[in-house]
This record gives sequence, structure tokens and C-alpha cells, in this order.
Amino acid sequence: MAFCKPPTNDDEEKVFSSFLNLSRFPQVYVKYSALFRITREAYPYEDTAQLLSRAISSYGANRIMWGSDFPYVVPECGYKGAKEAVSHAAAKIAVSSSDMEWILGKTVSQLFQGAWVTP
Repeated sequence: MAFCKPPTNDDEEKVFSSFLNLSRFPQVYVKYSALFRITREAYPYEDTAQLLSRAISSYGANRIMWGSDFPYVVPECGYKGAKEAVSHAAAKIAVSSSDMEWILGKTVSQLFQGAWVTP
């Protein structure tokens, strides 16, 4: 979802809907990251909550993974701020704690299984 800004007109909505329609392919996952790049608002990037909500509705939380966009996030809001922005967006749209577990780590652990991943 990187670089998908919240749609503000019909053309942008068509593009975003096309992205959501990719959810019909089970091998497609979503990386919800670099919120400072996709927002149209100041921190904590509240307009990104609608993107997360629609992605969860289309893909399910088990196909969404958060990424901080480190090290580029450091001068914007820092790693801690990036994680707090995701939590803020999730609270705004009432994402369950179970779904947040998937978004913040379980999805990536399941997708990229290996010795470096702790169960």
C-alpha cells in the first residue's frame, strides 16, 4: 500500500479500488508502511486510518503487515512515532487486538518463515 494516498477524487478512488480488488489473489499481501509518505495530513496521519480499514475489509488482517520505513522515518516521526501512528489509526477504526497482532508481526512471521523468526 506504500504510496497509495487516501483518495480525494473519482480517479484516485478507481485506482485505490483496483488495488483493493487485488485481494482476490491469495498470494497478494499488503504492506502498510511509510505513513508519513502517504498521508495528506500532519502526524499522526489520521487520514491513513481509512486506508487501513478498507485494506482490512478486503484482504483481512492476516494479509497486512506494518513496516516502519526505517531509516527514512527517523527524521519524520521516529520509529516509536511510526508505530504509535499505526496504533492511533487502528484505534480510530476500532481494529481488534487480534487483528493488530497480525498487522504488527504475525503476518510477516507467517509469510517469511525461517530460522530468524521466533514462533
